[in-house]
Amino acid sequence: MRRDYNKIVRDKIPELLKKQGKSCEVQVLSDKEYILKLKEKLKEDTDQFLNAHESQNIGEMADIIEVIYAIAEHRGITEAEVDFTRQIKRKQRGGFKKRILLKSVSE
Repeated sequence: MRRDYNKIVRDKIPELLKKQGKSCEVQVLSDKEYILKLKEKLKEDTDQFLNAHESQNIGEMADIIEVIYAIAEHRGITEAEVDFTRQIKRKQRGGFKKRILLKSVSE
């Protein structure tokens, strides 16, 4: 039985499928296709995170971070640069620990 996916997967998935006795058809994506499929994957993983039971969230969070790092690398940005920028923003603007909801601003 054949099941179509047409989505980007982690690098070792074809190898893992083969170890399970399954065969798969793969394609190496062009730059344009790669970034498009990464964005689709980010949306898919984000949707899964939002709909997952809280006990399953850590795996979905890890998937989201991995996709973010892949998009960054494709744009010439290292994981360290992403993390450094995150830390700078946290230092300058804070994190989200205080649970602040900005309701309005008046001038």
